[in-house]
Parts: sequence; C-alpha cells; structure tokens
Amino acid sequence: RELAFTAFAHDTRGMQRWVLDRLATLFDERRVRAGDRLYDEGDPGDTLYFMSRGAVRLAREGSPAWTLDGRWVLGGNDVLLERPRNRTATALTDLELVTIPGGAWLELIEDSFDLARMIVENTARGTAGLYARLGDAAFPAPAADPSLPLPAGPLDLVERLLVVSDVALLREADVQTLTNLAAAADEVAFAPGEEMLRPGVARDRLFIVADGLVEASREDPRVRGRFGPGDMVAGAAALGEPSLPWRAHAVDATRALAVPIDLLLDELEEHFDVVRAAMAAMVAERERLLDEIVRRDPDTVFG
Repeated sequence: RELAFTAFAHDTRGMQRWVLDRLATLFDERRVRAGDRLYDEGDPGDTLYFMSRGAVRLAREGSPAWTLDGRWVLGGNDVLLERPRNRTATALTDLELVTIPGGAWLELIEDSFDLARMIVENTARGTAGLYARLGDAAFPAPAADPSLPLPAGPLDLVERLLVVSDVALLREADVQTLTNLAAAADEVAFAPGEEMLRPGVARDRLFIVADGLVEASREDPRVRGRFGPGDMVAGAAALGEPSLPWRAHAVDATRALAVPIDLLLDELEEHFDVVRAAMAAMVAERERLLDEIVRRDPDTVFG
C-alpha cells in the first residue's frame, strides 16, 4: 500500500519517514466493478482514491466528460478544497483502489509541509503538461490594463499589494501573506523585446505583470502565451522546475514584481490557507484545460 502511494509522488526522497508511516495506517482497499460509480456529483468529498490501472469516466452536466486511464488520484482536490464532488466518477473497467479518509488526509497535509509542497508542485507540473497538450491555445487572452490604475512612478506597498492580490494563484490568500510577498518583491522594468526568462536557467523568482505585455514560450512541445496585468508569467508553470524550458520577453514596455519563490514556499509552509488558495486556483485552471482539450477531441483519454 505504501508503494501504491509513492508511485504517485514525483519524488518522496525528501519526505519525512513519519509521514509515510502514518500514511500506511490510513490506507484501505476498495474493489469496483466496471459500470459502478465511485461517487456522484454533489456527494461529500470525504475519500481519496489511488488508482494504479484501469479507466474511469468523470462527468458533469454541462461540461465535457473526462476519461482517465492508468495512474491517477481521484477526488483529492474535492477533499483538499473541502467541496462536494463536482463530477460523477464511473468505473469503465474493474478497479482495485487504495483509499484514504479525507479528514485524516487533510490533517496529515497540515502537519507535513513536505506533503503539502509535493501536492502543490505536482499540480503545477501536471498543469504545465496540459499547457503542452493545448499548445498556443493553452492560455486565455491577457487583460489590457490593470484592474486599478497604477502610477507611472515606483509602486508603494499598497500598490504592490493590489498587484499581488490580483493574481489568481494568490487571490484568496490572507492579507498578511499578500503583504509579505508585496514587501519582498522587487519592482523591475523591461523594454520591448527585453528578455525576462531564458530556458534552462534555474529560477529563484517568479514574475507578476503589473502593467505591459509579456510573451512566454517553450519548444518541443511548442507552447506560446501572452500575459498581461495580474498574470503570473508562464502561469502555473512558473512554480519552479516546470518553468525551465520556458523563455519570456516583454512585448511592450512592462513593469513586473519579481517575487522570491522561496518566500512563497515559506508562506505556504506557515499558512495552510495559502496552500488551499493556491490549489484552488490551479485546480480551476486544470479543469478549464481538461475541458478545452476534450472539446477539441472528444475521444481524448488522459493517461
């Protein structure tokens, strides 16, 4: 059962042993026949399901259905965000699942930043993979102007706070966290055509656009997007390792806030609500991308 969990983690070498030991006490098993439902839309989000093989269909009225094949965690986002199931999960094949009670999982995430960080980073990595599947259609059109007018001169703390709080990833974070990030950020300016990110260079900061326009892209697979006021350059891919293939340059004269990634991680460690806020934004982005991929190709199977 422990192996069933570690198979889903990108890298558990840095995870404390007590976390894996406690996880081992929480695991249970469930067998599901093809055609049976694991849960229905609107049910309480009270269990995680680890699936190592087989196929499941996740459906919601008014949205495309997703078919998942192979290794997946089902229902984890509902548990973390403490929301009812937002889709009905139906087994397309016989399944042998490892389960964890939702309440115990939440307690463990709150007790272990290693686990919380793994979840955030894996979600960012998975979202970056969906960008790659959609290519140049991955990102929505950027805003042309900030949500509130900004002065031409240097931004004061309140104005920086307005910029940071406009970012989807941070919009639901508490005021103290937003203030800490705004105070520590460097205000940087880029002329049209000036490079912001180079591929293969380690990142210690992420860029939030205050005003102007930035284009970011990667090759193999090719993805290109434009980012305006309130956007984090490269979206969820900006969080660490998934950003390495990306390059970015200013299209117009651009001001941005450069936020230390280590500080953001410190805030995640200190405030579980920030973890939940960041995950809520990435989960919404992930669901938008999955829907768009299936609209373009209804026969898509995610595996």
